[in-house]
Amino acid sequence: MKRTRTLQTRLWKYFAIFAAVIALVIWALQFFFFDRMYYQKEIDKIETIGKSVAQEWRNVKFSQAVSVEFYRNEVPVHIFNSKGAAQGSLVLQISDPNPLNARDFIRRYEESGEEQYIENIKDPKVPNTNFVVYGTKILNESSPEDSLYIFIVNPMGPLETVRNILRDNLLILLLTMVVVAIVISYFMAKRIAEPLVKMTGKAQQLAEGDYDIEFEQSNIREIDQLSRTLNHATSELAKLDEEKRNFLATISHDLRTPLAGIKAYAELIRDISGNNPVKRQEHISVIVKEANWMSTMISEILEYSRIQSGSINYEMGDFALCALTRGVVKKFEETDCAVKDVKILVDAEEDMYAFGDMHRIQRVVQNFISNAIRHSPQGGTVEIRIRKDDGKIHWEIRDHGQGISKEDQKLIWERYFTQSKDYDRANGGIGLGLSIVKGILKAHNADFGLESEEGSGAMFWFQLDAAKDEY
Repeated sequence: MKRTRTLQTRLWKYFAIFAAVIALVIWALQFFFFDRMYYQKEIDKIETIGKSVAQEWRNVKFSQAVSVEFYRNEVPVHIFNSKGAAQGSLVLQISDPNPLNARDFIRRYEESGEEQYIENIKDPKVPNTNFVVYGTKILNESSPEDSLYIFIVNPMGPLETVRNILRDNLLILLLTMVVVAIVISYFMAKRIAEPLVKMTGKAQQLAEGDYDIEFEQSNIREIDQLSRTLNHATSELAKLDEEKRNFLATISHDLRTPLAGIKAYAELIRDISGNNPVKRQEHISVIVKEANWMSTMISEILEYSRIQSGSINYEMGDFALCALTRGVVKKFEETDCAVKDVKILVDAEEDMYAFGDMHRIQRVVQNFISNAIRHSPQGGTVEIRIRKDDGKIHWEIRDHGQGISKEDQKLIWERYFTQSKDYDRANGGIGLGLSIVKGILKAHNADFGLESEEGSGAMFWFQLDAAKDEY
């Protein structure tokens, strides 16, 4: 069985590894670049001294000897003329470990051809000891034969000894850093992991159906964002659970009603009207009507479930939206319109083609027309208008019924919503029709909406992409 670790353990481990890697990198840099850095620092130091001395001699214009100051770093400075004779005061000349005499130095300087001469020279007498030799020329333009040479020798000491001292100190420093980093990383890991551990426990409660929990903030931006997201999800789940309970209660009630009617009329046929053709036919018609209502209800629930799960395969293509609309209108004129004496007026051209799934858009058109007829007064009029506008096909339907309040307009596209708070199934659906329409139109990336005022009817609309080909 694979061993699992807690988040805190993993974070602690990663922080500790990170600290160890940083320590190894610093150690490697010291090991490989110490000599170069050490030499460069010494060269920069004596080069600065040499330039300072040369400038001092130029300032007095060779009219007198100058006393070279005793630098705090105790670097001996020699000044010679072209014959190798010493000029001015020499700093620590008596104790100076000089690997070159004046004439050797002057010869090497002139052979280099450089304005500044720098060279590392090993001391044959002392192993692992180097000298950094620096030289430059103070040119006397009025009397070139009186030009001077500055000669600085900086003994660097045994590098191995210096390196070992620094290495030991660095090792102690790095070990201390690693220990401190491990301790700090432990508390950091605990600080980061603790709110996540709490969230995990509350998420388990949420999974068990407890929607009253609240995910706490932790002053860590990403975790706080996760807390807000989970709190929002909890709120939505609570709403969904409430809607589900209400919906199941409503569906249970409405299934029980037609089932009770079917049972009652079936018993009437069995016990009373079985031999009476007129009564029997009347009772059978009621049974068929109730069965049709149940079938419609179940079909809408299944359709909504398929849309929400994304299991519908949309067959996209060009189709005649105007002809489709007129075909749907004709079916309603023979059924619902005849019952309520409602007229449907269509303002559209026959050659307007849209791009989409024809059968799904037909469902959208049917739903909008059915709703308009349902909410129209007896003997009223429903107006449908289709037009082409900037590469889009705009479809709209208007009724002259009771209208929709501002509050209901915010909810009307939601699942299980019905304007009739008493849920009168003789006057409306089960509250899924517009949710199904919304899902289909979103799958087409279509814009849609409604405009309504109470007492002035309602206008629903949507827009589809126009067909790319001309017909």
